Amino acid sequence: MKKSLLLKFLQIIVAIITLLIFVIPGSISFAQPTVSESKVEGADFGKGIEIYDVHKVYETLNLGIEAESCILIDSNTGQILYSQDADKPGIYPASTTKIMTAIVDLENADLDQVMIASQAAINDIGDGGMNIGIMAGEKICFRDLLNAMLVCSANETANIIAENIASSREEFIDMMNKRAKELGAINTNFVNTCGIHNDEHYTTARDMAIIARHAMTIPGFRGIVRKDHYNMSVTNKHEKWNTLYTTNKFLKQSPKPDIKYNIIGIKTGFTTPAGHNLVTAAVNNEGMELISVVLGVKNERSWENVYLYTQKLLDYGFTNYSIQTLVNSNTLIHNTSVKNAKDNSTLNLITEDI
Repeated sequence: MKKSLLLKFLQIIVAIITLLIFVIPGSISFAQPTVSESKVEGADFGKGIEIYDVHKVYETLNLGIEAESCILIDSNTGQILYSQDADKPGIYPASTTKIMTAIVDLENADLDQVMIASQAAINDIGDGGMNIGIMAGEKICFRDLLNAMLVCSANETANIIAENIASSREEFIDMMNKRAKELGAINTNFVNTCGIHNDEHYTTARDMAIIARHAMTIPGFRGIVRKDHYNMSVTNKHEKWNTLYTTNKFLKQSPKPDIKYNIIGIKTGFTTPAGHNLVTAAVNNEGMELISVVLGVKNERSWENVYLYTQKLLDYGFTNYSIQTLVNSNTLIHNTSVKNAKDNSTLNLITEDI
């Protein structure tokens, strides 16, 4: 009896797995990554959720993306929808670093906390580094500093926040690296808070997708990175600030690209050694959210092409994948009689969402 029951159970499981595997590749993104052809090591998000390659159809595709590396994932499940040299090591992240900086910031400070700017934090922003003119001794709300860092990519704000959260910037950078490893970004190393160039400051497209995916689960982060501008509050050194505008062309009021989904962030990045980088989150009318990472665009008109390549990735993802529930939770998919059972003579098999 036990062997017969086990056989029936296994037959049902095999049928479900077969249904999942033989759905037309490239046509579906599952609500939960229950079944996978391969699980990528080191992609733990701290909640038991991992990045999965479900259908590697993209390996036969060429989207014409001239970048050092790129990746497209489903933000909900972590499934990889497209990948090109996503594990290429030693990619310079430039200001996309600030995504990781913001994660540590938001996990360790209150948005209403008042922070004080040091001269060292103001000075250490790299040659030509973006800044908003903060003065030494200026007292600024963390909320304002965070918005300035993520909206207009102000380098000194990243340093100021770090010095006010940790005992030193060095300690804060250790916190960044530790948290990155906890999230699963195991091929990333940070040596500064804002992304100024250093040969030992590097990441991969996969790692940046992992970092960005986690960041977008934090409401304080998610609400900021979709803004097209921000107005700073009055401080002890500034009675008035110039309006801060986003560095992200996708979010600027005009002109916006002709796309059929909503761009909801995340972060730009550029240095001469890094080239142009762009991490982007987008959502369509069905509520499907994708994250794309394009790193190392260094060709002619790279400042425009990084957006074109990002749009190619997102167009591909939203065109070829959609959210489909194959089996609703609490659906009875089979029941079988249990001979000689003491109390309940029927075994019911109930599903979770698939």
